[in-house]
Amino acid sequence: TVQKSRDPRIVIVGSITGNTNTVGGGAVWPWADLGKLNGLAEGGKGVPMMDGGNFNGAKAYKDSKLANMMTVLEAHRRYHDSTGITFSSLYPGQTTCIPE
Repeated sequence: TVQKSRDPRIVIVGSITGNTNTVGGGAVWPWADLGKLNGLAEGGKGVPMMDGGNFNGAKAYKDSKLANMMTVLEAHRRYHDSTGITFSSLYPGQTTCIPE
């Protein structure tokens, strides 16, 4: 199992476009924004976006990367202390990949 590894870690691939603090994510519309997750609260019934808005392919991609980053942060918060597993997200398109 992962826990039995010498340096246990789980990495989720992210993208610079999901981070509004970057040129790719903040300077290029549409911005990643999950709102209050109204689309998920609706159970996906006729609501294609996580924020409850109308479908936009570029925003859907950015939102998915933001959701990945949020998943990593929450998994690390919940499980790192009890398992020793490091949860990270990285941007593979950069020349240097810096885990978050």
